[in-house]
Formats: sequence, C-alpha cells, structure tokens
Amino acid sequence: MAHDAPAFPPRLVLLFGVLSVGVSAILIRYVDPDIPSVTIAFYRLFLTLVILSPITFTRYRREFARLSGRDLLVALGIGVMLAIHFAAWIESLFHTTVASSVIIVSLESILAALAAAVFFGERLGMRALMFILLAFSGVVLLAVGDLSADPQGRFQDPLYGDLLAFIGAVAAAVYLVGGRRMRQRLHLLPYVVIVYWMCAVVLLAIALGQGAPLSGFAAADWGLFLLMALFPTIGGHTLFNWCLRYLPAATVSTAILGEPLIASLLAALLFTEVPGPLGVVGGILALIGILGVVRGQHPSPAIDSAAEGAALGPSGRP
Repeated sequence: MAHDAPAFPPRLVLLFGVLSVGVSAILIRYVDPDIPSVTIAFYRLFLTLVILSPITFTRYRREFARLSGRDLLVALGIGVMLAIHFAAWIESLFHTTVASSVIIVSLESILAALAAAVFFGERLGMRALMFILLAFSGVVLLAVGDLSADPQGRFQDPLYGDLLAFIGAVAAAVYLVGGRRMRQRLHLLPYVVIVYWMCAVVLLAIALGQGAPLSGFAAADWGLFLLMALFPTIGGHTLFNWCLRYLPAATVSTAILGEPLIASLLAALLFTEVPGPLGVVGGILALIGILGVVRGQHPSPAIDSAAEGAALGPSGRP
C-alpha cells in the first residue's frame, strides 16, 4: 500500500522513539519511592489521556459511536491486563535492577507468540522455539546473577522484583493477544484511548481500594509523571506505530529492543547498577532470543496502516 511522503525522516523518528522508551525505567526510579506504583501508573496513563483524548474523540467520533457493549467489555478486560502490567512492572523497578526488570519484561513478545500459537493456532517453527528456549535460559542466568550482583545491598529481594517483571510481561502478552481482533477493526488512536481509559479506571479503583495517595506530591514528581506520558508513552510507542507506515516491521521491532540496552546503560551510569558476569551473559542471551523470535514474526516489507496495531500493539509496553 502506498503512503504519502513522511513529514519527518522515519529512521530519525524511530531513533527518537527508542531513546524515549529507554528513559522510562529511569524516570520511574527518580519518583519519590513513597509514592505507590499504582499511583505512578495511574498518572502516567491519565496524563497521556489528557493529551490524546481531545484529538482522538474529535477525529474519530464515528468509530466511538459504533462501539458495542461487547467491545467495551473486551476493552475493559484488556485494560485490566494492561493495569496489571503497569503496576507489576513499575513495582519491580524498586526491588531489582533496571537491567533485570526491563529485560525480563521484554519477554512479552515471546509470551505473546506462545499465546497466539496456543489460542489462535499460529505456527511456531523449530527455529522460534530454540530462540524462546535461549531467551528463558538467559532470564534464568539473569535471575541467578541478581542474587550475587548487589554488593551494596540495595535490593532486599531481587527475585521478587524479577517475578514482578515477569508478571508484567505475562499481562502485557495477554493484553497484546487479547486485543488483536479489536485492533484490526479500529484505527490506532481510538483503540489506544479506549483501552487506556479502561486501564486508568482500573488503576484508579485499585489506588482508592488500597488507600494510595493521589495528591500532595512534590512538583518534581508531577513533572516526572508528565515526562512519562510525553516520552515513553506518546513519544515512544505511539511513534513506533507511525514508523510502521514507512519502515519494515522487522526494523521497528528490532529497534525497540534498544530500550533495555539504553535503560541498562543509563542505570549503570546514574545508579551504578552494573550487572555481574552472570547477569551480563544472561541478559545478552535473553535479548538474542527475543530478537530471534521478534524478527521471525514480522514480514520484511512495510505494512499498511490497517495492520499497524497488530504488528506491535499500540503501546507494547511502558
């Protein structure tokens, strides 16, 4: 399908997107640790919606009018999964290293491929299965390395953090696979806004149920919430979907794996979180495995806009 000439160089936009998502974990780490993860997740989504909703509701009001009650129930279910993903992954960052958290949560693409094979009958070849085995082997080494790679004792239970990151990956995979059919019927922004609103409502309900604070934060924390909305969410994953109009899907999906590399490097520089030998080897193996599966899932030619959401999902991950 032919596309109009892009207003900006797609590869430059892709680079900006990768850099934007790469700072997500770092921004979260700078938030006051007394602010609950569910509150951080809620405001990241809510501020994203404040920015996207007016444009989306104005431009796509007919699509919203055609939504059925079943569509809203599906969106609610997907929103619940996304809420679990955000809450679990953000909490993991306070229990384990940034490198372990972002690499483990990146397993979402592998888990989504496995779920698609189980529930939709999509074939996974032997090559993909070998890469999946390699990725999980790497994660095991990464987790074992976490037990001995924290000489300063900053994390009391790194395996708990690793488990939270894995739960975040599972929830993200369910979110991606569960929303596939709905994404194919809607444009990107309407789908994102509907699911994000459902997710925000779920996160707000959890926060209220837990008695989590929703106000009284320092100006710096409000600024961090806004930066999370602007860069990792809107400036990152939304731009990835724009890039899919002009670049091969394999190029975009491969570039996204720059996120754990950037986040790990920044964590080493800013927080002196340097993985031990096992962590380095495990992280490399995990990323190679994820890369092998992701590249095998996408065709080389650029895909049309109707398939954008199905290729990567509207947000993939925070």
